[in-house]
Amino acid sequence: MILEALIIALVSMVFIRDKDFNNLINFKFKRVYLAIYGIVLMILINFITGRDFGSLTEFYVKNFKVFHILSLLLISLSFFSNYENKGLLICGLGTFLNALPVMANGKMPVSASALMKIGNERIIKIIYTGGSLSHGVFDNPKLYFLSDFIYLKRFVGPSKVISLGDILIALGLYFALIIIVRKRGA
Repeated sequence: MILEALIIALVSMVFIRDKDFNNLINFKFKRVYLAIYGIVLMILINFITGRDFGSLTEFYVKNFKVFHILSLLLISLSFFSNYENKGLLICGLGTFLNALPVMANGKMPVSASALMKIGNERIIKIIYTGGSLSHGVFDNPKLYFLSDFIYLKRFVGPSKVISLGDILIALGLYFALIIIVRKRGA
């Protein structure tokens, strides 16, 4: 979804009359370090929990929920710090909304019916058997309306199941880039 938003934003930028691509380079993203910490933490926990590093892996598996939520909140806070750009504010809201069902359920709930539509047997098996630390199928998840329940048939890459938060992140990214590129900037 984010890839599609980037492509559409880039194509849309061609049609903006008063644009300045230097604004992309010169944009002052406040508290970017929070986003970097959150992204690095997300990559780190996925890397460590995907391999066997003994007690280190056990520690991260046991505390995955805490680190996952922390990474989402750091990224969200970074976006919220740039509230002047309404697109980045929307990205922050989407990221925060993705954190809520994880907080309430321990993982991001995934709709079983939407999951079956993706047709990727490996992913379906991992999530259905509880092999994913970040996503799971629940009988009665809390905050279901914020969970991954929307099937997205993609034109590029595999189909996936997304949440309302994912949609807000993609829309926010689109608007953020358009706002930044306009001559008057963000």
